[in-house]
Amino acid sequence: MSANVVPQKTKAIDPQTKALVERQQFYIVAEGTNLEELFALQAVYPNDIIFNNITCDNTVQIYQWFGKLAATAKIVNEVKATIKDKVDLHHIYLLADEMV
Repeated sequence: MSANVVPQKTKAIDPQTKALVERQQFYIVAEGTNLEELFALQAVYPNDIIFNNITCDNTVQIYQWFGKLAATAKIVNEVKATIKDKVDLHHIYLLADEMV
């Protein structure tokens, strides 16, 4: 798995001063799927990487790591992004449940 670190500037409210501050966050863009290796980085960088936002295109790995609901949500998000508002969301969930 090869990966690149991509910086992105964001704005947030500082909890102490209540002022709007500009921060720089980094995103890991990886080719291939190896969630196990990616989660191993959590031990090395516990405060630097937000591991709640990790996702990948491999639905099988999402199912293995996070369970059926996460895999279903991934399929629903992909279908919604593809067909926009042409199909009722309930029908997409029915399709995703059958796929998982």
